[in-house]
Amino acid sequence: MPRAVRLTLLWLGTTALAVTVSWFGVRLVLYAAVPDRSNPPSARELKDSAPRSTGPPPAAGKTRSPTPRPTAETSNAATPTPQTWEDENGQLNYLSTVSTTGGWAKIQWTSERVIVIDTYPETGYTPQVKQLSPTRVQIQFTGPGKTTAIAAWWDDDEPQLDIDNDGG
Repeated sequence: MPRAVRLTLLWLGTTALAVTVSWFGVRLVLYAAVPDRSNPPSARELKDSAPRSTGPPPAAGKTRSPTPRPTAETSNAATPTPQTWEDENGQLNYLSTVSTTGGWAKIQWTSERVIVIDTYPETGYTPQVKQLSPTRVQIQFTGPGKTTAIAAWWDDDEPQLDIDNDGG
């Protein structure tokens, strides 16, 4: 076998070995960075976790009243439609993403508490969250010469919402 062919085969083998070892090294780092990798839920698990109706089925010809939505008392943005579900204690939960010009916030309401799950400020804005009471929270997004605010609270057996995009 000519020397050039042997050197080429040796180079190919060495390169393949280096790529394989590098891949396993990178893979170990990736798995360490994301340790709680989960499998997607099965169809049965999704079906079991779907919200269940707790009331009687509607009578023929009658429609059910819609679930309460966060109402905006002073708002210059569209009122978001919340997701609703019952927790393991049978308590109704509301979850909504609320948008302002300064950013948006993900808020969860129950009759006992209102919490901010997360905030996402727009470029140049910084968020500030104030938990005024267990059932009242205020989020402000402060930016260059402008402040926008979201107030969320529980009142009259439903979530309430006030969005102010005109803050100066």
